[in-house]
Amino acid sequence: SCLKIFQKGFQRQKEVQDIPGVQKIRSSNFYKGVSGLFGQFLYLPGETLEEQKKKLEPEIIFSAIQQGEIILTKIHDKEILHRDIKPANLIYNNQKLSIIDFGIAVNFEEHIKDIEKGFFIGSPGFVSQDTSLYRDFYGLGMTLADMLLPSIPADNFSDKYVDSLAKNLTQIYGKLYSNYFEDLVHRKFYPLESFTNNTVYF
Repeated sequence: SCLKIFQKGFQRQKEVQDIPGVQKIRSSNFYKGVSGLFGQFLYLPGETLEEQKKKLEPEIIFSAIQQGEIILTKIHDKEILHRDIKPANLIYNNQKLSIIDFGIAVNFEEHIKDIEKGFFIGSPGFVSQDTSLYRDFYGLGMTLADMLLPSIPADNFSDKYVDSLAKNLTQIYGKLYSNYFEDLVHRKFYPLESFTNNTVYF
């Protein structure tokens, strides 16, 4: 159920609290009697990247995504996947990026079990049809493209489409941006069999 998914995600967020750039939890207790709220989170000033589209310079966006890569690497070192990396879940303020909303986060073992059951979850446009444990970086790469290019189609996962985004980034911003985008979206390890069923979008 959604309740169990979010409770699990809250627990995984607790496990990465020591990582700079992860939204902090003020209390380990769940809110009681309030549907959909599972913990008291430290307020973060600023706006999400989604809210800052067309406001940030390309080099600022590039730097923010680099910060996101560092944070995600540390999260993955603890064998946790966020599973919903997108502009709306990244807050940028005072030259610092923070990752929020671990509602569907899992550990590596839980992710593998979900895939074995044919269950996949994520946000359209920021999740690939790849079951790799590096799927968070695909979302980060698509966030880079989404911040720099017109809105990306939510249902296009093809390599051809990703290649077209890279070409657009090269033409408008140069190879530095397109190379970084391709590095993020194509980064993989521990690939599992591809899936076709039970995809859940948020």
